[in-house]
Amino acid sequence: MSAGICLRGPKQLSGVSRPVLVCLVLAAAVRPAGAAPFSPPSNLVAGVSNCDSVVLTWTASPSSGVTGYRIYRNSAIIFTNSSTSTSFTDANPPALTNYTYTVSALKSGTESSPNPSASVAPCPDAVSPAAPASVTASVISYSQVSVAWSRSADVAGPSYEWVSGVQSYQVYRNGTNLIATIVDPFNTYLDTGAPSASSVYYSVRALDGSNNVSGFTVSAAVTTPPPPPGPPTGLTGSARSCSQASLSWTSPANAGSGVASFNVYRDGAIVLAAAANSATNSGLAPSKAYSYAVTTVDTLGRESSQSAPFAITTPACPVPGSSAWNVRLGLGNGRAGIQWVGTTGALYQVECAATPAGPWVPVDAPNTFLGTTNFAIQPSAIWTPTRRRHRRVWS
Repeated sequence: MSAGICLRGPKQLSGVSRPVLVCLVLAAAVRPAGAAPFSPPSNLVAGVSNCDSVVLTWTASPSSGVTGYRIYRNSAIIFTNSSTSTSFTDANPPALTNYTYTVSALKSGTESSPNPSASVAPCPDAVSPAAPASVTASVISYSQVSVAWSRSADVAGPSYEWVSGVQSYQVYRNGTNLIATIVDPFNTYLDTGAPSASSVYYSVRALDGSNNVSGFTVSAAVTTPPPPPGPPTGLTGSARSCSQASLSWTSPANAGSGVASFNVYRDGAIVLAAAANSATNSGLAPSKAYSYAVTTVDTLGRESSQSAPFAITTPACPVPGSSAWNVRLGLGNGRAGIQWVGTTGALYQVECAATPAGPWVPVDAPNTFLGTTNFAIQPSAIWTPTRRRHRRVWS
């Protein structure tokens, strides 16, 4: 193939100046028929060395006259080699990412096509993250402890090694009991299965995305209280008068940290606190039903649930001016009895004492007697041949 260039200019002919057109034919270089094409290098191999560099090796171009090679990383030139060496080291690649390399041959200012590519990836993360710098624990209840810790950072290794980052935290109770794995960035955990009345300690370690684990550098210890007390059992009682009720109960088997007192509830509202297992509630209305329940309070101030309820109905109050009269004492069949005459609808209480000065002790509950033949009977211990007792009837 050829091309021409024409130039026009003056020329002196026989003393006369005339325009002249001069054309030059330029011939292009033509590759001789059958000449071999310019071949790239082959067998490119890329490998990571020491997790901080990439080493490339290849087979030289078979073409003669090759003067060097050009190295590409992700399609960008990173080095031009003016020698015929068939290896290259890419030290400290700039980023933790996958790279693709190609190599072309250079000859007389021209460049071959690139060889088939070779790719590499950063080394897997092999470095453990830092351990949490602090761990704290706080008692919430007898079986609950709140644990918190400072977040950790993953530790970088060589320049071309992945840093997978902290992914989670493992929470241990008492050294070997793994109780939870918490995903970062959360750094708190509520242990709802802590043993009660025990010394408990917690430690936390970090895990990164490659399952490398940190060590345990610190721990936090707490002492959990015993469970709260149970409710009293066996609640019972009776009306002592038209305005007063007496109650008694049994302490629970589970006393929590130790029984401090009992709360007495009447119709759902607390009315008094008792130090012992009995109480008297005054100020009641006559002829009215009440529902009582009792709770336990331990030395830590924790209150139990309420006991089973117990109902008491107060009697009517005595009719004024209804004193008993004509009181009579009788003995028979090893028993002693007392009779009196009273007023219909009145309430009477029989009492006994060892001396007239007392103390007088009730021998039965207050009752309303409707006739003149009322007869209250007590065991003969009230009256025996060797021990005399005094009795009276109160309205």
